[in-house]
Amino acid sequence: MGVRGRRGVTRASVGRAVAIVTVAALLALSAAQGEGAVLAPTWGTSAAAAATVPSGPVSCQDGAMQIVAHEDDDLLFLSPDLLHDVQSGRCVRTVVVTAGDAAQGTAYWQSRERGSQAAYAEMAGVRDAWTTTDAGVPGHPIPLLTLTADPRIS
Repeated sequence: MGVRGRRGVTRASVGRAVAIVTVAALLALSAAQGEGAVLAPTWGTSAAAAATVPSGPVSCQDGAMQIVAHEDDDLLFLSPDLLHDVQSGRCVRTVVVTAGDAAQGTAYWQSRERGSQAAYAEMAGVRDAWTTTDAGVPGHPIPLLTLTADPRIS
C-alpha cells in the first residue's frame, strides 16, 4: 500500500504519471527531430541562426528540454537561461507535469498556461498563436503545443 498525500494521491501514481509524461515528451521530441536525429546541445549559436525562423519541418540539432511541475516554473526558475536558449535559435521543449491548479479549478491553470505561452512568444518575437497536437503516447492523450510561427518552441 502506497503513502497517500492530502488529496489521496499515492507517490506511486505520481511517479507513474511523471514517467508517462517524460516518455511522451521524449517521443514527441524525437518525432519533431526526425528519424535518427540526436538532441545534442552546443554552445554559441550564431546571430544569423537566431534571426531565422524555420519554415517547414524543424531539425533540432541543438536544443534544451525542461521538465517542470507547474505552468510557470520554467519562467520563474530557469531564467535567464531559457530566454537565451529561445533567442539563440535553439529548439526548446518544456514539459509540464501537473496542472498546478491549487484546487482553484480549470480557469486558474489555463490562465497560467496562457501566460507561459505568451511569454514564450514574446521571447521569440513572434505572434502568440499555438498549434495543438497529440504527443503520441498510445492510451494517454497528452497535448503537445507548438508555437505556430516558430515550431522550434513547444
